This record gives sequence, C-alpha cells and structure tokens, in this order.
Amino acid sequence: MRRVAVSTARDKFTDLVNEVAYTKEPVTLTRRGRPLAIIVPMAQGDAASTTKTAGRSPA
Repeated sequence: MRRVAVSTARDKFTDLVNEVAYTKEPVTLTRRGRPLAIIVPMAQGDAASTTKTAGRSPA
C-alpha cells in the first residue's frame, strides 16, 4: 500500500482520489511517518462500513 504524507495529500488531493478510484488500491496517509488515515476505493469502503456497523443498533 502506498504511503503519502498528509501535507502532500492536501496539495494533490484530487489526483490522489483519482488514483485510488482508478487503481482500486488504498493509500495510507501519514503524519510524521506514522499512519493516520486510509483512502480506500468505494467498493472497499462500503464493505468496511458494513463490517463496522454489523450488530449495532441504529442511533
């Protein structure tokens, strides 16, 4: 998985989102070399969202 600094991601956000959408490969955002967040393609994001909320009652 590719790693990109948050400061770089901020400057090239559109390009980064397009890259993730077309390659279907997630990108890890880092701050000071530490993982902070992940940008994932929509299909993977939907699966993660479903997994996270399984078994929870609606708020």
